[in-house]
Parts: sequence; C-alpha cells; structure tokens
Amino acid sequence: MDSDPDLMPAVLELVNILKDLPRNLSEQIEIEVRLGYIEEDDAGRGKFDPDISETYFKTIAKNLKSFSKWDSTLEKAKSTDYYQGDLRLTIDDKASRTCMRKIKLMDYDFVTGGCFDVRISVSQEIPVDPSHFDESKECKLTRQKTRRTHTIGAWNFDLTEVVSERDCLDRKTFEVEVELVDFWKTASQYNYNLGFIAHSTLIKVRQLVHMCEAPEGDTAFVLHSKHIRNAVVFPTQENALIPPLERDSIEVSPGSPRNTLK
Repeated sequence: MDSDPDLMPAVLELVNILKDLPRNLSEQIEIEVRLGYIEEDDAGRGKFDPDISETYFKTIAKNLKSFSKWDSTLEKAKSTDYYQGDLRLTIDDKASRTCMRKIKLMDYDFVTGGCFDVRISVSQEIPVDPSHFDESKECKLTRQKTRRTHTIGAWNFDLTEVVSERDCLDRKTFEVEVELVDFWKTASQYNYNLGFIAHSTLIKVRQLVHMCEAPEGDTAFVLHSKHIRNAVVFPTQENALIPPLERDSIEVSPGSPRNTLK
C-alpha cells in the first residue's frame, strides 16, 4: 500500500464495503468498478455516466486484447435485457432466458485525477423464474448488449457496447468495468485478506484509467460521493445467517497483489 498512496482512500472504502457483505449470499452479490464521468448539477449533486466514448473504448479493448495471460476470453457475447421495475429478463443470442431481481445496494463515486472517474457499485441479483416476467407489459427500458469478457483470477474485465431504448429514444454507449466474482469464495482463497483483494482490484482499475491518457502530476482516487440505496434481501428466516467472521480473522493489509496487468 505504501507504494500506492493514490489508491489508499478507495482501498479503505472498498475494504469497509467488503467486510459487511453477507457470506451466505456471496453468489448473489455483484461487485463492479466502472469507468465513467461524474456529472454535477448546479447543487453539486453528482450523476455517474458510464459512457466512456467509442475512441477510449477501442483503445482499452486493443490494450486488453494484446495481453497474453488471460485465464479466458469470451468474445462478443450478445444479449438483450428487458426491464420492468427491479426485474430484468435477459435473452441471449441462443434464445436462452434468465430473469433476475436486481437490487442496487450502494454506489461509491471517486474522482481519480485521470481521464475517467470511477464508481464502485454493489448490487444483489436474485434469480427469478422467467415466467414471472410479464411480457405483455411494456418495458420501460431495453438494452441490447455486445460484450467481450477477459478473465484473470477472480476478476472479469467487461467491455460492452450497449444500445439502450427508453421512451422510444435510442442511445449507444460504450462501457468498461471490472467485476469481482463471488467475493467470499475469493476471500477464502486469499486467507480473508480484504486489503489485498481491494488493493488488487483497484490497481487493475487504475491501469484501465491510465491506458487512454498518461496521468499529469499527482493523481489520487478521492471519494466524491456515496449513495446507500437498499438493504440486502434475505430469502427466508430459516435460511439462517452464517455467523459473521470474527473481526480478528479479517486481514486488511494489502500484501503484494497478483494477477495485475503489466
């Protein structure tokens, strides 16, 4: 951590987020760090726009494609998402259907001093029978996605071209994010060293930020705003919570992050 003081504020915030996530719902918890821009209104309130532009998107895609040590790469997976309230029906290019109830838990926005801001987003995705999605009702939002995913260790690098339709208006965006997959399973592989995991995640994000434009002068990930959206939803009372980890068993020292792009 001493060698990365610019990441310290974001690492500490991410550790605080991770340590409170429920272990028995690890597969439902989605942790993403997105590139984008914080857009402030006249009152100083920030809205996050994940569209990084086609030019920057192609630059990042080219750099990631040239990296030879990915564990796997999924080329151009196509799907369409349909939204009704917090329900999302996804139909892929093979007509396979999945449905999720997506609950936004929290968003933390950071300025970086680079050409992008970043948002740490935590959501809960609860599987739902697709038959519960009423296809006779009008969808308020539709997103057609073409995505390439590079995977290394517990991290997915998602590059997605999106055509969104809302109120009969189309918009094309170019989105880049790093996802930390099945967090508590990952934590067990790293002896629950949450500082190491947070540090490693944000090093990867910083590399993406700096791929398009070299930083000028001192840069740092500084918290701009945090938004606590909703509480975690637990399925049933008899689905007893796994006792939380003893505080002493959670490491927050960063160690030396591996699986970092060079």
